[in-house]
Amino acid sequence: MSVFLIFSANALTFVRWHLLLKAIDINIRLMTTLRLGFMGFLFGFVAPGQLGGDVFKAVFIAREQRKRKLAAIASILIDRLCGLYGLLLVTAAGLLVTGLAARHAFVNIVANATYACAIIGGFGIAVILTPGATRSRIALSATNIPAIGRAVRRLFRATELFQQRKLVLLQIGLLSLIVHLLVAIGLFAAARGIYSDSPGIEDHLVISPIAGVAGALPLFPGGAGSYEAAVDVLYDLFSPPTVAGRGVVVGLLYRFATIIVASVGLVFYWTGRREVSDVLQQVRAETELCPPGEQLKSQYDITV
Repeated sequence: MSVFLIFSANALTFVRWHLLLKAIDINIRLMTTLRLGFMGFLFGFVAPGQLGGDVFKAVFIAREQRKRKLAAIASILIDRLCGLYGLLLVTAAGLLVTGLAARHAFVNIVANATYACAIIGGFGIAVILTPGATRSRIALSATNIPAIGRAVRRLFRATELFQQRKLVLLQIGLLSLIVHLLVAIGLFAAARGIYSDSPGIEDHLVISPIAGVAGALPLFPGGAGSYEAAVDVLYDLFSPPTVAGRGVVVGLLYRFATIIVASVGLVFYWTGRREVSDVLQQVRAETELCPPGEQLKSQYDITV
């Protein structure tokens, strides 16, 4: 059950990215998005945090969407921001409903930071989605910055597309919440599979997202180690003083589930390994042959 829930959560993140691509008028098949998503997840195990997977997806999507390269790459960043904000909302809801902040000083600090970030993030989203926000005096001044002004203008155009597709944004927001709920329930199911007295599901609504943030930090490949350490620390906070060390075991069970998800990416990799090799050689050749200034120019001299 735990593996199924965590697999479903990761698959939904790829569907969310697909909706984002559609929202900015990038026509791409769902199967292609899933293929890139699973392979990106696989490559996330060879670079710190989730950076490797995002770079891999950026290279591939830019190759497939040459005329709208910047918009396609920006969708990966926007997808990450949507996931992060969903993470904040799930954590805030868990803290508010359970009142866990009052039980632990450390959790209280995390709770205050979570509430503040959720409010600031919500305000920022509201401003960005307000019609005319990208045409304000401050926004227009950003488009005149040397070297990046043209890229900023094109990102603003992509933002204006989102402003016209609020229903899609609502769907993306709901998917973000569902993803983090599934991960929390999956972690709870893994814990209850071996420990009958593990922290409750309401505790996992706080443990899972906080540990997820730790796992996303660019410290170790795929977040390995940092995620398990965070789960262990949080389990010690929510368990009786006589019980310790179970968080590492539960974190490792979660890691096993993510490896199963990555194995799907391995299948896609082997079936398209020639294409993967071609893309990596192309990136290496462009890096060696083009001066840094020309790389920057070619990267942004595109149509959104």
